[in-house]
Amino acid sequence: MTSRNIARPLAAALLSMAMGLAAWPGAGAADEAQGIRTTRGMEPDGVLVAQKRPTDAAMLFDNGNIYAVYNQPSRATTFRLDDRARITTITTYHWNDARGDRAGAIALLSNSGRIYGPWQATGSPGQGGVPNAYWTVHPNITLPAGRYTVLDSDLFTWSQNEGTDGAGFARIEGSYR
Repeated sequence: MTSRNIARPLAAALLSMAMGLAAWPGAGAADEAQGIRTTRGMEPDGVLVAQKRPTDAAMLFDNGNIYAVYNQPSRATTFRLDDRARITTITTYHWNDARGDRAGAIALLSNSGRIYGPWQATGSPGQGGVPNAYWTVHPNITLPAGRYTVLDSDLFTWSQNEGTDGAGFARIEGSYR
């Protein structure tokens, strides 16, 4: 079985596991990303918390960092919205050993089990000009306050590292309503 043939069942497994979010352990220590205060480990389940910001804020969540990355997240990428929010852009990162990958789909899973999306992503260059390293969607949806898991169609190439405690890199942009 090739690595590409393995990636699709892994994506299906992620969706199944995300339905029972308890299967994914929480994250670790406090983090500051581009002036956005996120906390890890403060919630009983360790979910990342997207802190409320003014309505003109562009970044609701970002767990990316500049350190070396590896493929295949070992845990779910989860975050919490403290209030209703308009989600305008979701981006995931697929450096994939400087090869990138053909853009796939991104979705969000609420803690109650509702799936938003999936949306077909468009690819753009990443570090060093790697083709299709960034996968971006523009859902323009309003989500209620709550916990969410980012779902990505290709776990095999989705980037993660120690800085994310093994969660896939994701950035959520929008504004609180």
